[in-house]
Amino acid sequence: MRLQSRVFLRVIGLLSVLIVSVCLSAAVFSLLENRENLKGVFRAQALFLADQVERLVLWDDRVALKALLARFADEQPVVLYAFVEKANKPYVHTFDVGVPTGLLDLHGGSFAALSLKTWKNHRNEVYYDIATSLEHGEAKLHLGLSRSEIDSRSYTKIWAIVFLGLAALVIGFILAGVTAMVTTREVDTMTDALRLSEERVRLLLSSAAEGIFGLDLTGDCTFINPAGMRMLGYANDSEILGQNMHDIMHHTNVDGTPCAREDCRIQNALKKGEHIHSDDEIFWRQDRSGFPVEYWCHPVLKNGRMLGGVITFIDITERMEALAERSRLERHLFDARKMEALGQLAGGVAHDFNNLLSPIILITEILLDDLELSDADTGHLADVLAAARRAQKLVHQILSYSRPETHEKRPMNLSDVMYDAMDLVRSSLPTTVSIKPIVENDVPLIFGDFDEVHQVVMNLMTNAAQAIGEEIGTVETGLRRIVVDESRRFGSGTLARGTYVVFSVADTGRGMDEVTRERIFEPFFSTRKGADGAGLGLAIVERIVSGHGGLLSVTSGPGEGTRIEAVFPAWDGEASAEVRTETIDA
Repeated sequence: MRLQSRVFLRVIGLLSVLIVSVCLSAAVFSLLENRENLKGVFRAQALFLADQVERLVLWDDRVALKALLARFADEQPVVLYAFVEKANKPYVHTFDVGVPTGLLDLHGGSFAALSLKTWKNHRNEVYYDIATSLEHGEAKLHLGLSRSEIDSRSYTKIWAIVFLGLAALVIGFILAGVTAMVTTREVDTMTDALRLSEERVRLLLSSAAEGIFGLDLTGDCTFINPAGMRMLGYANDSEILGQNMHDIMHHTNVDGTPCAREDCRIQNALKKGEHIHSDDEIFWRQDRSGFPVEYWCHPVLKNGRMLGGVITFIDITERMEALAERSRLERHLFDARKMEALGQLAGGVAHDFNNLLSPIILITEILLDDLELSDADTGHLADVLAAARRAQKLVHQILSYSRPETHEKRPMNLSDVMYDAMDLVRSSLPTTVSIKPIVENDVPLIFGDFDEVHQVVMNLMTNAAQAIGEEIGTVETGLRRIVVDESRRFGSGTLARGTYVVFSVADTGRGMDEVTRERIFEPFFSTRKGADGAGLGLAIVERIVSGHGGLLSVTSGPGEGTRIEAVFPAWDGEASAEVRTETIDA
């Protein structure tokens, strides 16, 4: 039902009840007033008539007395009967038949000058009997008044009251209609303004990219916008409204320890009416996953009284990742510059050292070939030559890392390289270490330099075998094809869209901690104390893979072994069998 109709019905209902009540009360009052007035009139007439009746009773003139009573009753329509009793017996009356039974005893014995009693006849008609005692003798005069005749004299006034009531109702209908129209117009204006205000607030909340929710003083949610529901993983606000938000999304600290309500910064801010800001906490989604947030908590006050609070928050996952990436890039740039300087220094030293080693090797070889030496001297010279050649090998590794070289790239099958390297590595492994190849079907070709890729495979397999050492273990090598539909992280870099070949080597060795894992690609870094080599194996691997447009990924943990994956772009066939010559910088 429309508001205007409801207002109209309520107003007209109240007016109708009021008017009917007033009219009914006025009619009843008029009726009762008329009864009392006529009673008083006929009391006076009864006393007046009693003087005339008394003389006729003394003269015992019943004929004249009856004529007097009949004439009086005929002149007064209200008077239905008149009679005189004497010695408690009818003396003269105007009834067609005798005096009704019980009428003589209606007033009892003696009474004052006047007595009025109500009685009903056999037709249940109500009468007022007025009795007055005559001064001489025991005679009494009775006048019978009809109440229906008395009430009929009030009907004109009652009809006037009814007419006035109907007129008042008509006026009430008009007033109710006007009141309903005016009230409805004002209410509609206020309702439209309120609806517009609510719609604006709803649009603001719905359009906000930040999550916004309200809390009462107990911490229960009073409202939440769509962005807040989306970030917290809820589809409908009915799942959140009325719930304690701390228990839903702020129950655990960043370090995983429980956060009690009394320790919650938001709850405490609500209690104290404080504004707070934080960017080092996490909120929890419905699926129990957490995400870093920056949030602001503002108290809601009315007339100085605290009603609750409004919390605005944003997901800063991308910001934290960007900061971490920036830190990583800065560290990588610093390491690159450091390695560049170190490589240049090492290259210069290695070149000079190689010039010193060349005559040692040459003279030692001449002595061994041209002189007749004892077995002891031959052994000593052989040791000198072996040591010099090991030193020369180290120098060559340093030079290959620090100086640019020219290489030829061709389409190649990485599985051929892997199996060739496996045969070489297997011959040097102890019987406690096994190699397990896992190669998928339809692995595409890559475009690269065979010798360099072979060196990558050899270095990774050798490192894996050395990580196991003399213990029982397995080196698992693998080749697989991956298709990247959208750019994604891989190791320390990002893979663009395309097809790639992944070469992986996993060992069951002791694994590495985080500090070691971050340094394994540094030149001259090695975890094998006193072992052969300059610590350039993985540094060279990283340089070669990067030069082929690939990336490296390392997964390792103490006691969990190590898995290194090298990803190479798949050959797209554009280079055909043509030889491509490139210069790869260290």
